[in-house]
Amino acid sequence: MRSTEVVMEAVRFSNGLKLSCLLLGHQAANCCDCWTGPFAEDREWTHIRHVLSCFLGGHQFEWLIHRDGHHEYVCYACGHQLIVAAGEDSRSAPSSLWKRPRYWCSIFGHRVRAIGERSGFVEYGCACGHSFLKRQHHLKRIKHPVTCTVLGHFVRFLGRRHGLSEYVCAVCGHTFCYRQGENGV
Repeated sequence: MRSTEVVMEAVRFSNGLKLSCLLLGHQAANCCDCWTGPFAEDREWTHIRHVLSCFLGGHQFEWLIHRDGHHEYVCYACGHQLIVAAGEDSRSAPSSLWKRPRYWCSIFGHRVRAIGERSGFVEYGCACGHSFLKRQHHLKRIKHPVTCTVLGHFVRFLGRRHGLSEYVCAVCGHTFCYRQGENGV
């Protein structure tokens, strides 16, 4: 789906009553005060904004699971996931860690490798820890589109995993996980 189609779909399904939510997206991690209903666990689009405190100050990741030869972590403040090859992770699981985003990758793109397949997507991971779900096979680099960088992400429910609700951005393939019972879930 093209970026403009996703943006128009998201605006059509927007539950937000505030102009800031329409333009920047909902505060998914902080439970936006304009929500009129729950964070959708259906196939409707939800427009979420970036959590600047995590982007500028770093993420506090908590251990989630070991899978496909990788350690997976999640930042409960913003929903971002971190996936690290088990052999490259110096921490013993389960543990938590603080990590600043790798801004180089955010600007110039992520050099990715395929991790496996799940939910009808190919999962890719970058050495910085970013993970993406894409339908395309054999990708080597994934860049953040201007749409997501400027406007936030346009996500929809993917499924439940390990007590979390997982969402995927239709534009860039970035994944987000939220605890059930939080963020309107």
